[in-house]
Amino acid sequence: MSEDMIALRKVTREPIDVNSGSEAAQHLKDCKHICILTGAGLSAASGIPTFRGAANAIWAKAYNGIKDPTVILTKNFMEENPDVFWEWHFDMEDFVKDAKPNDGHLAIESFMSW
Repeated sequence: MSEDMIALRKVTREPIDVNSGSEAAQHLKDCKHICILTGAGLSAASGIPTFRGAANAIWAKAYNGIKDPTVILTKNFMEENPDVFWEWHFDMEDFVKDAKPNDGHLAIESFMSW
């Protein structure tokens, strides 16, 4: 493994608690590598259903009797049920094809362009 890869795997800071975006920005301003993890709600605001929850949730529809994408999106399921596997993907494509970034996405973009 290269030294660059090893360096990327190192945690350079301990987790911190912050109370505002500006406080978070102060902690992050000198960081070279930042990863932002969000919940499903971020994309839901753009009209993309969450996996759980509402009637239009991705897990609400059964594909070949299975609702769980963690089963549907496996190699074994794809090999055994290619038509169903692709039906799930085409449904997902329908969910996202017209989606637009929402205020949360734009805030992340704005933050990342500092």
